[in-house]
Amino acid sequence: MQPSAILKQKKFNTPRDYYNQLLSFAEVNEKGLIKVESYHLTRMIEKCTTAEDIDVVFEAYYNLIGHRTKFQQTEVDLLVRKSVECKNIKHLSDLLKYNRILMYYPHPQVLEEVIQHIQDENLAEELVQLGTVILDNETLKLSEKALETLMNAAGAANNNELVLKCHQHASKSGVQLKGGENQRALIQSAYESKKAQDFKNSSELDKQLARDIDVKTLDVEEIVKLAGIQLPDVKGAVDVISHFLEIPPKKNPTFILDSSSEVTKEFITKLLEGT
Repeated sequence: MQPSAILKQKKFNTPRDYYNQLLSFAEVNEKGLIKVESYHLTRMIEKCTTAEDIDVVFEAYYNLIGHRTKFQQTEVDLLVRKSVECKNIKHLSDLLKYNRILMYYPHPQVLEEVIQHIQDENLAEELVQLGTVILDNETLKLSEKALETLMNAAGAANNNELVLKCHQHASKSGVQLKGGENQRALIQSAYESKKAQDFKNSSELDKQLARDIDVKTLDVEEIVKLAGIQLPDVKGAVDVISHFLEIPPKKNPTFILDSSSEVTKEFITKLLEGT
């Protein structure tokens, strides 16, 4: 009798019972792989009533994938929906992050349901985290409603980066956001904040580079490399390094250099010559 026929004759109260019996009756080939049809996952999902049951089904899902079982998109969609129903969403980030490896491409409606559920449960931090995972994955598509929910949550959390990711996702996928003036103001504010942060980061980088150079241990070649100048463009290197160190370009820089290499000597010589 085939394993499927045996399992049909038995009654199981939990996904764990079903999974254990499935493994007991499954056929094993010469390579050590078990042969299991994908519909068994659905049968386990249908028996889920608790968060712990979802843990078991995900355990089975990943194990069966390892044994080369191929699942239908709708079967995994069902698992995602049941995860939401049983209030166990901790597995969804990895599922969506590695969806290409798992060959799973969720329907936008499923993602919308997940996002709306997290919003309804007032799980602000989880919503931002999962939203970031989704928007960082170009293979996943979000509906207008899901994007607006995410954008509003990101705005409430002062997460300008996520606000901009929502806007960019909408633009790339052709989704028309209809949040009105408040939404436009949120997007504009996020762009202005990013611009200010980028300027601040650039300024901090300049200061850090100056600190890195002004340690009296770097060879000129290292300094030039840090400054992004290609030798023999000594004039350009002098200008850039002088800018970072806030010293006049024609002053002798030996006090910041501690190297006897030929390159250093050449650099100092040309600097003193006013090149």
